[in-house]
Amino acid sequence: MYCLVSGDRITAYINEGSPFTLGDIQYPSDWLAKCAPDWPAANGLLTLVITGDQTQDPFHQTEYADSVINGVPTRTYTRTLKTQAACQSFLYGAVGTLRWQKETGPFTVSGITLTLDETTKSNLSGAIQLMDKDPSLTSISWKVGPNTFVTLDKATLTALGVAVGVYTQQLFVANKTHCDAIAALTAAQCATYDYTTGWPSNGA
Repeated sequence: MYCLVSGDRITAYINEGSPFTLGDIQYPSDWLAKCAPDWPAANGLLTLVITGDQTQDPFHQTEYADSVINGVPTRTYTRTLKTQAACQSFLYGAVGTLRWQKETGPFTVSGITLTLDETTKSNLSGAIQLMDKDPSLTSISWKVGPNTFVTLDKATLTALGVAVGVYTQQLFVANKTHCDAIAALTAAQCATYDYTTGWPSNGA
């Protein structure tokens, strides 16, 4: 970006790929490609210098201020740590989202991979209840992939149901552990806290 400078003020910003008017002359969007190398400086167009830390993250507010320093148009970026409450709020949300992703994602037990969406959980519970009510039903077919089925007996189904229940409970325990830890963090500590550790394995 180029700037027009008057004394200690930037009076105009000119993008390299945008048309602009200087004096009474209208310049096209490709003005920079057409002009001589020394034309911008000769006409008072100075390159905007960028300084400071532009890094973006959920825990800092990144802002900038423009000024003229020793005749040079300068944009200075600063990063300010957000409040403790804001940093904690982000982590609480991130932990909850991660738990939900794990809670509804793939889970493998005894070589069988289940996608733990609500339909799968409901079907698993329903199949176990059905076999409880109908002793003559000794096994069922369970789809584990495209055009792929396995035959499961009641003992295997029950073991699957228990494993899913235990895994889900472990996820909530890990969720609570992270939330308890986050509650004691300062804003600076939030910025380095790793909420992706301490979760149970999905068995895969």
